[in-house]
Amino acid sequence: MTFVPSAEQAAIIDAPLGPLRVSAGAGTGKTTTIVERLVRAIDGGLAPERTLGLTFSNKAAEELAERLRIRLPRLAAEGREVEVTTYHGFAFSILREFGALVGVERDARIIGAGFTISLYSEAVQSGTYTELDLTAPQQRVREAAALGQQLSGNLVHPSRVPFVDDEIGRKRRELAGVVGRYQDLKSAANVLDYGDLIGKAHELVTTYPEVAQSIRTRYDTALLDEYQDTDPAQRMLLQAIFGEGFPITAVGDVDQTIYEWRGASLENFNGFPVHFRQASGSPALTLPLTLNRRSGQLILDVANAIRGKLHDANFESLIATDDAAQAVVETRRFISLNAEATWIADEIHRLSLEEGIEWREIAILVRKNKSIGLIRQALEDRGIPVDVASLGGLLDIPIVSDLYAWLRFLAHPEDSPAVVRVLLGSRFRLGLGDLAPLVQWTRQGRTEPTHQKSAGSLIEAIEVLQDIPGLDNEARSRLEEFRTMYRKAIVGAQHESLATLCRNILDLTAIWSEIDALPPAASLSARLDLYRFLDLAGDWSPLTDRPSLETFVAYLEILSDESAAEELDTARPSQEDAVRLLTVHRGKGLEWDTVFLPSLDEGVFPTKPVRFDNPLKSAQSLPFELRLDPETFPVLNGVEKDDIVLLRASHAAQEWRTAYVAVTRAKRRLYATGAHWHTGVRSKKPSDLYNTIAQVAGVFAHPDTEAGNRPDRLTLSDHTPTPDPHFPSGWKQALKAAADGHSQRPTDAALTEAYDAAVKQLGLHLDGLADPPDDETATRPAELSVTSLVTLGDCAKRYYWSHVDPLPRRRTGAMAAGTALHRRIELHNRGTIGFDEELIPDVVDTVPGEADRGVTAFAAFADSPFGSTSPIFTEVAIDLHLEAGRVRGRIDAVYQFEPDTWDVVDFKSGRPKTGENRFLQLAAYALAIRNGALGSMPDRLFVSFVYLGGGKLVHEQVEATQVWLDEKRDAINSLLTEATGEAFATSPSPACHYCDFSRFCDAGTQYIQENGGSSG
Repeated sequence: MTFVPSAEQAAIIDAPLGPLRVSAGAGTGKTTTIVERLVRAIDGGLAPERTLGLTFSNKAAEELAERLRIRLPRLAAEGREVEVTTYHGFAFSILREFGALVGVERDARIIGAGFTISLYSEAVQSGTYTELDLTAPQQRVREAAALGQQLSGNLVHPSRVPFVDDEIGRKRRELAGVVGRYQDLKSAANVLDYGDLIGKAHELVTTYPEVAQSIRTRYDTALLDEYQDTDPAQRMLLQAIFGEGFPITAVGDVDQTIYEWRGASLENFNGFPVHFRQASGSPALTLPLTLNRRSGQLILDVANAIRGKLHDANFESLIATDDAAQAVVETRRFISLNAEATWIADEIHRLSLEEGIEWREIAILVRKNKSIGLIRQALEDRGIPVDVASLGGLLDIPIVSDLYAWLRFLAHPEDSPAVVRVLLGSRFRLGLGDLAPLVQWTRQGRTEPTHQKSAGSLIEAIEVLQDIPGLDNEARSRLEEFRTMYRKAIVGAQHESLATLCRNILDLTAIWSEIDALPPAASLSARLDLYRFLDLAGDWSPLTDRPSLETFVAYLEILSDESAAEELDTARPSQEDAVRLLTVHRGKGLEWDTVFLPSLDEGVFPTKPVRFDNPLKSAQSLPFELRLDPETFPVLNGVEKDDIVLLRASHAAQEWRTAYVAVTRAKRRLYATGAHWHTGVRSKKPSDLYNTIAQVAGVFAHPDTEAGNRPDRLTLSDHTPTPDPHFPSGWKQALKAAADGHSQRPTDAALTEAYDAAVKQLGLHLDGLADPPDDETATRPAELSVTSLVTLGDCAKRYYWSHVDPLPRRRTGAMAAGTALHRRIELHNRGTIGFDEELIPDVVDTVPGEADRGVTAFAAFADSPFGSTSPIFTEVAIDLHLEAGRVRGRIDAVYQFEPDTWDVVDFKSGRPKTGENRFLQLAAYALAIRNGALGSMPDRLFVSFVYLGGGKLVHEQVEATQVWLDEKRDAINSLLTEATGEAFATSPSPACHYCDFSRFCDAGTQYIQENGGSSG
């Protein structure tokens, strides 16, 4: 379709290169406009490689780069592309080149939230205090981190925090000392946080103006996307390089400044014309975008009404295109949160059934994570698949909470509440009475070597079950089963990556089997939830020098804390057809056909502030006069009543901007709902946001308008059962009564005969079932990973020591380099490579030689056809069911170089190997594909190992013909059968030289001695 710009877009596209601010309202096509502006400049002779584009997230950067490639295919084919990166990525590139001038080494690593909190904790613990209350150390850690973020965002060194001799001033001084020690710890560890990237880059270009000039001369123009989200320090860095008339275009919407809690400054966008003046000294030009290409006019009327709360009448209203679909805006109030959640689920079901709306085209945006659980349960009860795309809300989902509990007590064995959650859950089904003997043992304590008594933990009690009286046989059996699982998991936790550890826990506890047994919608929802958590573990783990379970658990605790700040980046919903459930902050930048905004109640949305960012009352708040944008903040006079009025108005403005973002995500339908009764003893009134939407919609009265008396039931867990003609109290209650021994025989004589006949028939059916096998003879089908399958084929004894009775294994530099290489290839294939691309070899625990090996291996990949071709599938999980058991694995990538021909590729960081068993891994992938694991199937299927060791690519390819697959299927079935046996023979081979268990293996040791070398 040919792009026809509006008059506003044409003015921006054709505007001469120079400082330009584009005020782009929500949904007005800003990305298309700025792409066309760059294309026009490049068509006019501007070199694409001398053009810079900056945005916030890796996702947004890749989207902008891809749009430019599509518009400039010839130049892209020649490798001439616009340089697109993130704001932090741009700063990092400056430090990689010139950082030594300000003491930043090239091998400095970037740390994320988890490691940051760990260092702050160490900094708090290493200080002495007279003012700070350390009875709640984690709270002090958060306060210090909050102050540190404000300091770095305004380029203020901790030593510059002025001393004020009052309680708040003394506390702030001590918190600043914590920030200073945190900075020292980072320096000692040679790490940088994201604030350091901007601060150090600014220090560099201002201390050495010639560096700023060198960078400036590399570009003919620059684009600043989502500029309203930048903080003052980022603005100062950009000013130092691109000020004084440089042709720079800033695009944003001041009304979408919703990240102020993490430093975004209203002054950056408002003040752009004077911050980046034209060469003549005149303010930069401003051009608007107001024609909305997303939403119907009624939805835009709601958006404009909300903006009126921010600007009175002084703003340019959003208008819809002439061909925009007619919008629907509906408001409803309900008696309780339960009723509200149930109606939302029913309405979504109706939209799908009657109007054909796909699940993925519907989103529910909540203001706080705590609103997610009830709505998610209502959707699942209605059979609607749901994708919870907010990480904070993810941890409250039962199936994820169970996995989180495992991680908690693996990291901290003393975390008995986490142990209790798992033991009382569906896997072990123990009761509080079963755990009472264990709890009594922990309270009695254990004797330490010093002969002093100290309290024990449940894990310790489970380790000495034989010494604990009062356990019945069934409880003891289940606890022993848990102990076996725990021991296997704790061994894995010593050397496995976080994502692998999580997957192995799921395998140990047979969670996937439980998910398979769920109804389709619930099964899909559960898989999406676990996949998102596994992605979180995989994305987080490379950020530190070695993946740390303890710091990852600390990071998850931050996400689960409702008082913690919302996540910054927009969500990345899955591709599955499921309703999206997420916070408004996570939904920024996304759009859906239909959007629900629940809980528009007083104090919920807009929210009631928990505390104000008042530097006169809060030690963690930076005094406004030390900020680079003091004009953004109210002038406080120290009179609490007056200050609260000013701060409350500032908070309200933030909430109205959040509301503006929320309503403009909808294309055709917007639902605003609320409930009179939440969980308190007083009913809630509709919020100002609800009333504003209702007024625009022209709806002023609904059923349940009056709050009435507080309902007895407010949650879905105990709601009134669905009417049932056979069970007046509901089938669940009837089942419980039957289990308790109460007869369900009907009193109606007309039904008695039929009931008795049905009971007799059921008895006959049960009597005809085969007796279950004895426990001693029952054999559970084998469940292997592709790696363990190959290990079993090579040496059954090595498999035994790896998986049946596991011994600790070394985490070698080669393993770490291999992990880093696979992660880097995955990022490349997914198109999400950001400024951290060059970090990958540095963020794992490798020796220099192995790090070099990882770099050269990726270089070989990048220079090959695999590096320049996008795979059709990346990192796909497979679950192969065969006659003798199951095989699970994850395909690195699937390529299609020729029509109807696929190449399933597994990348190896080492050099080519021999041995036919290694092809069992590829055969499992091919068999799974032929069984429909990837949906469609090609005419021809090839499988390949791509070896990248030493920087030299070796491509070993085999066609997966039917004959070849049949042969491999038999071999895999044979190994699956062998895995359930008791005989695990040793098979000496050259692999013995590298086996972790050679010192325990006589045959392996003899082989090594006879063939050179020693069993290290």
